[in-house]
Amino acid sequence: MNRSYQLLPARRWFPPVADFEALRSGGEGMMTVRPAFVETVDPPDFFADAADIAGIGDGRGLGYQMDQARLSIDEAFLAVKEDARVEKLTEFPYPLNTYHLFLTPSLALAETQHTLFSHAHMMDHLGEPLTALVDGRPVSVPLRRDHEPGQHVEGEALLLASRFTHFNYFHWIVDLLPRLSFLAPFPEPEAVTLLMPDRRLTAFQREILQALGIANPMRALSSHIARVDRLYVPSFFAPGGYSRAQFGWLAGRLRAAFGVAGGGGGRRLWLSRADA
Repeated sequence: MNRSYQLLPARRWFPPVADFEALRSGGEGMMTVRPAFVETVDPPDFFADAADIAGIGDGRGLGYQMDQARLSIDEAFLAVKEDARVEKLTEFPYPLNTYHLFLTPSLALAETQHTLFSHAHMMDHLGEPLTALVDGRPVSVPLRRDHEPGQHVEGEALLLASRFTHFNYFHWIVDLLPRLSFLAPFPEPEAVTLLMPDRRLTAFQREILQALGIANPMRALSSHIARVDRLYVPSFFAPGGYSRAQFGWLAGRLRAAFGVAGGGGGRRLWLSRADA
């Protein structure tokens, strides 16, 4: 059976809590880890029209305003969902990199991929929703296929799975690894199960986790739908834009892990994906 569903922002589902203590001791809730802010950045020495470095396909900036040397960084949060249902491989219609947290059978968390806008835009860009004609106008209709959970994750788990992180080098490094920072407030961080995007980790993924000293129990999403007793859901560390704070956190830990001294800066290189 197929069902249509909507994307719902986290703030419309999870009640706010003051701190991690309240988040962990209560039921479902949401804690703000860092408020939204605007960061001034050094623009590259050369860049094309600002639209050329906007979001895929539609020209909207998704937080990047390079012509104004500004980044709009959205709020970061940590939420907790009881008896959560995480869906992998939507099956209908495609592709194979979708991850959703379903709040109810007809509501999915909007921030699975950065923000509500970017997640909905990415779904449309990849052709995931069906296009139906309503009064002669095309309307995108996201669909999911109803299944009973085929996997059960007991106890507490931190969700690290999201779009593209299971195979893409950039998204693994920049989107997944910083979310490990959400382990810090736990009394026993190493005891929290990490819900990983795929059981077939590549060599570089295993090497990075080992170098970072990550020894947590790990469970891969090996079923179409996984049921988790108590799921902690981190937002992207810097949705809407990658801040200095995020790259500083990431660079510091990777340099320490691999014994690389921090440099003082030098030439800045622009690596284009224009023909990718």
